[in-house]
Amino acid sequence: MKPFLKPVIGVLAAGLSAAAMAQTVTITVASFPDLDRGIKLAIPLYKKINPNVEIKLTSLAYADHHTAMTTALATGANLPDVMAVDMGFIGKFAESGGMEDLSKAPYNALQYRDKVARFTYPLAMSGQGVMVGMPVDIGPGALFYRKDLLDKAGVSEADLTKSWESYIESGKKLKAATGAWLLASAVDIKDIYIRSNLKDGEGIYFDKSGKPTIDNARFQKAFELAKAAREAGIDGKIGAWSNEWSEGFKRDKIASQMMGAWLAGHLNNWLAPESRASGARRSCPAARSAPGAARSTACRRRRRTRRRPGTSSSS
Repeated sequence: MKPFLKPVIGVLAAGLSAAAMAQTVTITVASFPDLDRGIKLAIPLYKKINPNVEIKLTSLAYADHHTAMTTALATGANLPDVMAVDMGFIGKFAESGGMEDLSKAPYNALQYRDKVARFTYPLAMSGQGVMVGMPVDIGPGALFYRKDLLDKAGVSEADLTKSWESYIESGKKLKAATGAWLLASAVDIKDIYIRSNLKDGEGIYFDKSGKPTIDNARFQKAFELAKAAREAGIDGKIGAWSNEWSEGFKRDKIASQMMGAWLAGHLNNWLAPESRASGARRSCPAARSAPGAARSTACRRRRRTRRRPGTSSSS
């Protein structure tokens, strides 16, 4: 993460006036766990080359952070200079009109395009081509599972990952033997399947020419699999990042989770640290090509005619 966070904050400081650079300048950054760990590591490295810049980091839980940023953009109050934004919120934030276009001077972020995964740059742009975020990490898809629970049900890793049908059958055995759900929500299967095996340049819902693809075999199969999992009773009908979701891991009620590889940090640090020794991870069932999620840092737009403590009117 550090190589890509640094240019975002760096170009923000570069836009400050010479007078401002002669005194201490404060940059406010808003993020969420576990992404905030990378920022904490980057701050002392950044201060070595910019000793006059203070960086104030505020970190909230994932949902609370994005709610706070949505409110801040809508009201214009309590906006940070730089905010972390998950892929699912980029579109909404981009259309708010409150974000800087990082492709323009003094940011010139397009120069870093060849240094990151190709799919991340389009995700950081609005429908009008305004680049509102700088990619800071990606999450290649991974399957996390509780080996101890699977062992009790006589389910092997091969059973779990051979195919989606085998994954669902494994869930039936697991539920019968342990009472645990194989996954939090059957919707996860649908969301992963419709993102699998996409061609380069092809979107989830539209092809290269902009035509909808929701009536194809990929979408039909995705919903069929999710329906089969729900009817088999192997999911808890629990949404990710909810209190019930986190408790499901702690109370041995959810045996697997398909998500970005970065979930390992959350599981080890706060979701289920006591289960670290009994967990394992693998590629998703029959996944040949499934893009991960992406997160970005974005700079809020500043007015030249208004000056507030800790901000510069010349950026």
